[in-house]
Amino acid sequence: MSAAVADASLAPASRRNPMRWIVFAVVLGVNVMDGLDATIVNIAGPTIHLDLGGGTNTVQWLSAGYTLTFGRTAHRRRPAG
Repeated sequence: MSAAVADASLAPASRRNPMRWIVFAVVLGVNVMDGLDATIVNIAGPTIHLDLGGGTNTVQWLSAGYTLTFGRTAHRRRPAG
């Protein structure tokens, strides 16, 4: 690898994207909200169990189904590539 190629791969500070910290903050916020949503579903499980009936297995399926559905729809929103 030549020195010119190695130097070109290191972008100077003036050529970096100034929005990178905003993008980082948005991605971090989305991940926190994802974890919060899963926590809310897990906390609501016993109440759902008492109000609607069903066993522990039903609550486990509810939590797993919500997490898988949310993950699948979040995956579809990302651009392919």
